[in-house]
Amino acid sequence: MKKHKVIFFDHTPFVGGAQLALARHLNFLDLSVFEPVVICSDIELIVNRLDKERATQVRFIEYSFPKLKIFSFLLITNFVFASAVILKIVRREKPDLLVINTERCLYTIILSILLYRTKSVIFVRDYEFSKVFLHILRPLISKFICVSQSIRDFYFGSSSEKNSVIYVGTDLNSRLRNLNDGEVETLRQKYDLREAFLIGFVGRLVAWKGPLILIDIAKELSQIKDLPTWKIIVVGEGSYQENSVENELKKRIHEEGLEKFFLLVGFYERVDPWYKIFSVLLHTSLKREPFATVIIEALSASIPVIATDLGGTKEVITDGENGLLVNPRPTEFSKSILELMKNPVLYKRLKIGASNSSIKFKESDITKEIEKVYLEVLTKHGHSGLDPESIQLTL
Repeated sequence: MKKHKVIFFDHTPFVGGAQLALARHLNFLDLSVFEPVVICSDIELIVNRLDKERATQVRFIEYSFPKLKIFSFLLITNFVFASAVILKIVRREKPDLLVINTERCLYTIILSILLYRTKSVIFVRDYEFSKVFLHILRPLISKFICVSQSIRDFYFGSSSEKNSVIYVGTDLNSRLRNLNDGEVETLRQKYDLREAFLIGFVGRLVAWKGPLILIDIAKELSQIKDLPTWKIIVVGEGSYQENSVENELKKRIHEEGLEKFFLLVGFYERVDPWYKIFSVLLHTSLKREPFATVIIEALSASIPVIATDLGGTKEVITDGENGLLVNPRPTEFSKSILELMKNPVLYKRLKIGASNSSIKFKESDITKEIEKVYLEVLTKHGHSGLDPESIQLTL
């Protein structure tokens, strides 16, 4: 059987949720059916997160997608040049399907879709993309995959035409099974982690993710007597654009005299061992989260999650079953942490609920759902575009 050649596009040279999702997807993609080619800004960023054998089975083309700022004088020049480069690649590769992993790639792929009418699928992963632009392009795109119902509602309302909701998956369960217990013990010894209750935060230290809330949470908990020993562990660093929030967090911890209640370990390439250490995970986003992979990873590790009740988070956390949903205020988090510290029956129930609810986010099953969308697009929509060989391009 002839394989379907699929080109995946990813624009950013920095690792984030979308890039990790793409790597997991490629690891589980059925290579007897699909032939993947990845166009991205940094090949190593994806390759290093693939299984060793799979990394040799996926072909990569490195291309740095330009920034297309609306008010930039280079907007038209960058757009035309980038579009021409992508057109030449598409003409040469003759793919059956284009998959846009990050919405911002779409600007430079428009002409390829328009001229060649190649079938296309786009992952809609956040709320930042222009609604107007998306709806203008809607007739050209074969299918939109929204990573949460919240995202679908935001862009498409109640309409399910040309869009599907498929949650992000995780393969943490299998990774934890293969985890060497020595790695966990090494971390405990390295950081002298003797506290009975370890509160985890995993993510970029940027304002909208709410890491500064941790200061007030710690202040409130530190004033309560007769608690089990506890510590807040922060795994992450400032964004690639700026680190002012990280600096502010460190500054305020020092000013408030809270050093003994915090451990800031910075960025970890492999967060897995920390999930074996956390007692609970805090997800403190101050604005709606499209879909937080860190939440489903915590659930996979049987860790209860205390999260703000915004965006796609409410589709993953059921209050009182696998975690607790709160308003984005420090006092709400503190009360919930206290509740878990003092109520072992509730804590155990949430741990069991976390493990049970994580099953539906198994990456192998999620990839199969996505593959069904690819095949639906490939079989349902005939190739009605121009033959790429018939278009001559010069740069």
